Amino acid sequence: MTSNTKTAGKLLLLGGTTEAKQLAQQLHQRGFEIIYSIAGLVREPDLPCPVRIGGFSEIGGLVQYLTDNHITGIIDATHPFAANMTIEAVASKVLYSLYIRLGVGTSTLSDFKW
Repeated sequence: MTSNTKTAGKLLLLGGTTEAKQLAQQLHQRGFEIIYSIAGLVREPDLPCPVRIGGFSEIGGLVQYLTDNHITGIIDATHPFAANMTIEAVASKVLYSLYIRLGVGTSTLSDFKW
């Protein structure tokens, strides 16, 4: 585990795209603690990290989930049509120092500077 993985803490990766699954695998391989979250409209992905399925409203909202699970950062890799999730993630970023919005076509760790 590198010093970057130690300081990143536990990350919530809001997924649902091929790029998001690839990023979850790459981050996990590099030692990052990741929880992969999908809306539940697709089948559960085969990933080496924990997967959360379903929305956040039934458990008190995204901010409540982040607090309860000691999440220190959000990677928003949702589909461009998932605007509501992105808006909620951006609103919750005031509580967290790390928020990354993954754009379409940005799918490898080499695209990021940690």
